[in-house]
Amino acid sequence: PMPAIVNAGFEFPNLNGDYEYAPANSGWAFSNDCGIAGNGSNLTANTSNAPWGVQVAFIQARGTMSQNVSFAQGTYRISFLAAQRVDSVSAQSLWVLIDNTVVGTFTPVGGTYLYYTTPSFTVSPGIHTLQFRGLKGGAHNTVFIDSVTVIN
Repeated sequence: PMPAIVNAGFEFPNLNGDYEYAPANSGWAFSNDCGIAGNGSNLTANTSNAPWGVQVAFIQARGTMSQNVSFAQGTYRISFLAAQRVDSVSAQSLWVLIDNTVVGTFTPVGGTYLYYTTPSFTVSPGIHTLQFRGLKGGAHNTVFIDSVTVIN
């Protein structure tokens, strides 16, 4: 079986179209510059609606979001949907890391969600930390993420 990502579409907690920094009980650990935003919130205005459900994660500045994931030994890739914040000048780039090792660097293009996939990486069996990390300072540099999956 493929490793499971908890709250891969960022649908809980339900924020009723608003946004929240570092929400509790979401299955993800967020730094203060990250969180979850609903369609039509002040953060997601003018960006396409969430492609899966009604909420997305956001990473501002050099914020991070992470989750511990149980992997069987093998070779995997991380796939996700991402878009830039478009109501401000945003050019956020991000790293995808496994256990603090960068497995992909991305700069999403525009305010429409597109699929991005890391190159292959190999892990030993056990719990590994999946992390997304913003690379550009400033709150206006914001990227939105949805539908995080592990593929092979």
